Amino acid sequence: MSCRHHEYIGGLCEYSLETVRIVLNFVETMPRIEINRDMVIAGSVLHDIGNIFCFDKVGYSYVTNDTDNLIEHIAMGIMFIDAYKKILSPYRNSCSIATLFSHITASMGISCL
Repeated sequence: MSCRHHEYIGGLCEYSLETVRIVLNFVETMPRIEINRDMVIAGSVLHDIGNIFCFDKVGYSYVTNDTDNLIEHIAMGIMFIDAYKKILSPYRNSCSIATLFSHITASMGISCL
């Protein structure tokens, strides 16, 4: 069973922005811990990126498709991030960045299982 958030046009974007707000509020409660805010924001936005492959538009909402039923949005998100590793290559630790995004995608999906 997939974890579905805001199954309407613009819903994934709205949900992702809500996630950014929640996570940044959490970060603010931890002032003594060094946290990479850029990574937190990027991870919050990307954690459900696999959903763009797992739903088909029907009318004004979305329904799950075979990709969601067979592969699931977490695995699709990790494959999406993996496909874009080369774009990060000009930056230092690019492999580590892609690995961290994949970890965030996998970890945040656990709550949906």
